[in-house]
Amino acid sequence: MNPRALFLVALFTTFVGVAHQALFRYDGNGWNGKKEVG
Repeated sequence: MNPRALFLVALFTTFVGVAHQALFRYDGNGWNGKKEVG
């Protein structure tokens, strides 16, 4: 595996982790509240 591919994989993993955390936080604040009300 060349260094550039390794860097891209690390960057992608970090992005997915951050996106998942943001999505989970929004799910706790927004979507769950709407589900409970609805």
